[in-house]
Amino acid sequence: MRRTLLRATALAVVSCIAMTACSSGETERAMPRLLIDDHEAEIFASAETWTLVTTDPVPPNAGEVPEDNLQGYRVLGRAELSDPVAKRELVESLNSGIRANDDMVAACFDPRHALRAETATGSAELLICFECLQIYIYRDGKERTETVLTSKLPAATFDRIFEAHGLTIAPRW
Repeated sequence: MRRTLLRATALAVVSCIAMTACSSGETERAMPRLLIDDHEAEIFASAETWTLVTTDPVPPNAGEVPEDNLQGYRVLGRAELSDPVAKRELVESLNSGIRANDDMVAACFDPRHALRAETATGSAELLICFECLQIYIYRDGKERTETVLTSKLPAATFDRIFEAHGLTIAPRW
């Protein structure tokens, strides 16, 4: 009798664990933290909605500032992103790119992708050039606080998610 009770209890525990694992959907996994400065990483972690931005990688002529711009680069499109699965994919791919960079960097900065997040404590922007492997990080829309190196690995994920949100990415050279 005791063995039967132990087996039934063990079976119930295993079943509960299995059901919990199966029912925990993709959206319930914890969001990884961006591998950037803590202040900006916290803004991205706590913002409910991010803005995806595509930019014209060609900087404007000296003295010209496009009407719709992000850090001086003409904005080609913007889209809101609240889907936690897509956000996690972007963070995971960007973190993979940051980890994969072996101190390679090029002299250009031709950003085509940007992420923007805003909370009550401020805003953060990541302006990304996958050609020169650099991410410029801005605080509150004006102060560049950090430059982080990445690799080309995240580019395909960024392209796919940005295009799925109706954004056009400027042609690569």
